[in-house]
Amino acid sequence: MQRSKQSRLFQDTRVFLAIGSASVLPQLAKTIPAKRREYPSRPKLGQNPSSGLAKCKATCQYLAMTPVFTRTITCLTPEATGAFAARLGAVLGAGDTVLLSGPVGAGKSHFARALIQSRLAALGRHEDVPSPTFTLVQTYDLDIVEIWHADLYRLHHPSECDELGLDVAFEQAICLIEWPDRLGALAPARALYIALAAEGESCARVLHVTSNDPGWQDRLAPIWN
Repeated sequence: MQRSKQSRLFQDTRVFLAIGSASVLPQLAKTIPAKRREYPSRPKLGQNPSSGLAKCKATCQYLAMTPVFTRTITCLTPEATGAFAARLGAVLGAGDTVLLSGPVGAGKSHFARALIQSRLAALGRHEDVPSPTFTLVQTYDLDIVEIWHADLYRLHHPSECDELGLDVAFEQAICLIEWPDRLGALAPARALYIALAAEGESCARVLHVTSNDPGWQDRLAPIWN
């Protein structure tokens, strides 16, 4: 079985997307302009001078989330952020979705990369984990489950997520989603939401972790230290 699946044919009316390469079907490329388009009802977080926690709450509201718990952790270095991601990755299984939010440069891709590489390393594998900025989705086969890493920055309507097969992946795979505001109401109800924010001019990152699902509290208990 291949280490990462470079392509997948989605049935019905879904589009064939070249995963793991720089090519996307012209039909899909036309619908995803390089220039980002704001959703009509998307929260204008950049215009809000409030704290990162307030921004986290605003995005949760936009995604129709009503968090039952929220916890904040500060990682002082990129290595500490990566270590936290690895601890989180160890408790994830099929059907788990992690929504990674934050501005450009907040460390979303770094977090996802560290998590994926930790799971691969547990299998004795070491692979490059590129950002799926242009491919939109990158998948990794862990033998018993797949990891789907998606960057939705270039999408401009939630309906386009169906073309990527995310609806099925949310049920069967571990999904790491950057720019989850693109999902709108399609965000899984039981997803774990992590908002990353820079701490001043340092390399430190503040992570606000929250979810609708109370089950995450017990599952995450081992990873905080």
